[in-house]
Amino acid sequence: MALAAFAGDGDGLKDLARQLDDDDPQVRDTASAALEAAGESAAAVLRDVVASGSPEARGRAGAILRRFHVKEIVKRPENAELQSRWAAISGEDVAARRTAIKAWAAAARGTTLVDSALELLEADPTGTAGDAAGELLSWLLAPRKTARVESLGCSMASSEPFPARQQLDMFLKGDYEATDEAASRLAACALPPRASDKSHSTLDELRFICASAGVVWRMSDDPPKVRIELPEESLNWWREWWAGAKGDRFALMDLGFEKTPDGSKLEAGELPGWLASLASADGRRARVARRVLRDLPAALIPGVKGEAPAIAAFRERLLLRDKGRLVFGSDRDGTRALWSMNLDGSDVRKASGELRDVWSAMPVPGGKVAIGCGTAPDGSTGLYRFDLTGAAAPKKLSDGGGSARPAPDGKRVAVRHDDGRLFLLDLETGASEKIADGATGSLAWSPDGRRIAWSTGGAFCVWMAEGGVRTLKVETVFLNLFAWSPDGGAIAFPGKGRIHVLDLATGEVTPAGEAHTSVYKPAWSPDGSRIAFAWIGKGEKVNTIEIYDVGKGTSTTLPDPGGFAVSMQGNCRFRPDGRLLAFSSNSRGDHCLVIEDGRTREITATWFADWILDGWMLDFAENDLLLRKDDGTLTINLTESVADEYNVVFAPR
Repeated sequence: MALAAFAGDGDGLKDLARQLDDDDPQVRDTASAALEAAGESAAAVLRDVVASGSPEARGRAGAILRRFHVKEIVKRPENAELQSRWAAISGEDVAARRTAIKAWAAAARGTTLVDSALELLEADPTGTAGDAAGELLSWLLAPRKTARVESLGCSMASSEPFPARQQLDMFLKGDYEATDEAASRLAACALPPRASDKSHSTLDELRFICASAGVVWRMSDDPPKVRIELPEESLNWWREWWAGAKGDRFALMDLGFEKTPDGSKLEAGELPGWLASLASADGRRARVARRVLRDLPAALIPGVKGEAPAIAAFRERLLLRDKGRLVFGSDRDGTRALWSMNLDGSDVRKASGELRDVWSAMPVPGGKVAIGCGTAPDGSTGLYRFDLTGAAAPKKLSDGGGSARPAPDGKRVAVRHDDGRLFLLDLETGASEKIADGATGSLAWSPDGRRIAWSTGGAFCVWMAEGGVRTLKVETVFLNLFAWSPDGGAIAFPGKGRIHVLDLATGEVTPAGEAHTSVYKPAWSPDGSRIAFAWIGKGEKVNTIEIYDVGKGTSTTLPDPGGFAVSMQGNCRFRPDGRLLAFSSNSRGDHCLVIEDGRTREITATWFADWILDGWMLDFAENDLLLRKDDGTLTINLTESVADEYNVVFAPR
């Protein structure tokens, strides 16, 4: 019998080695465990087995020696961060393993990190250590792609063996490449039946498939792909990449191994070199240049000149700097925090201080202050005032949760607490006045800032600056889908299959257009002469856009020629100059359309996009914040981040 007690006995170790190809699988497993427990004292015996043993014994002995080598690498002084997390990295909990690998990368930034990862990849290419090293390297080189694959959920249950290649196609949707030999292994591999369809990360599924087929994976951001290779192919690729990257200053800055220059301190003489890098075909070099030039001093912006398209585009970006600020949530520092930046992506500042979670934050006009709810380190929630300039810590205004809507003049904020109490807060004096109880739904200020409206489902309640709250009975209204007219004299809202217009002066309600099966949130043209909305009729599968002429009482309909089926993202929006209308739908993925002169064209592949300035739209794509020209000629990625950005609001200056 194989016993760990033989660990210090040379003859006992040899006996254990002979049992590595025993007919009894349990004896083989026990012998393997005992030899591994013996540590380095068993190394010589194991090397003899690798040199002259049977195939079964050679395989087991080689695996043990590889694990010995891994332990030796992990224990080195320069790998203290790896050693502190090794139990989780080599454990069975896949979620804890992923967290530990990312923490290892974040804490041990430097060239030694990659050197050690390559050693682990070579020592144990298809084992736990090699897999962890491959994931670490992919997080370093292709963080955006790796994060996207990790964030995708999947589940798998099968009563019969399932083809590995088909599984990859199913979850990666063809977004991968395999070398010839790796592809043949995938084609020949059948995954075992699985009874559970419990959801898990696509990254975990990718790891399982590759381990089953005897291949490995790595990620690429340029272009964004998953690569499937043989272990030796992957190791050779990583070695070649690192040989070039470790001597490349831009590569080291992009990896975070070398400090990136502070763009706000650049001098005029340095600008030409950075502009050349900005126009480089090397994606990494251009990315670092964008990061540096983003905070270029205003005095140097006129010097951003050149024929290269990248330089011309970046100049357009810089010229947006003084147009306003973006306020958004992000988990870039590990908490759901509130951040702000100029419209060109410069001057990024965290506004939420030590608060660990912030939501429903709305900027006050002027772009210097935001109001929203947050959770303090002690777990208590409250309404806070956030200084977007970074000059002051968040100031607590009241306890509990709720929502806030700043007035158009930026002097007051309407605050609705979760219990329905509605207050008006003076931002200059701090004075707070309760103006209503039982407020529900979303609050909306009239454009002139003299009224606040909210809906109750069968009525509109309107607070008026001249005093009191007026309740106006209407047909059933969706709580959050009403819109003020530009002059503040009317409210358009959907109810019972049609759009209605409520005249605040008389209380009269006028239908706008015909009745339909479903209608969506209306949008007023900037001059108040038209109301646009989307609707769908009984038995129909596509939306129709309707533009109602308020003065004439007539409508023009524009059937969507793209065939986009109805969705709750079916909202219409006018451009600030009133010339264009956008309509979005997510029935075939997500899409934002522009309708001009009866023609429809798609400008984004998302439903979020909305105009913030004439000719410019704000958009999301794969968690990044984007600016797009609505003629499709330019898209600017403001964040280029692995982090999740959300709830963005534009505060014009």
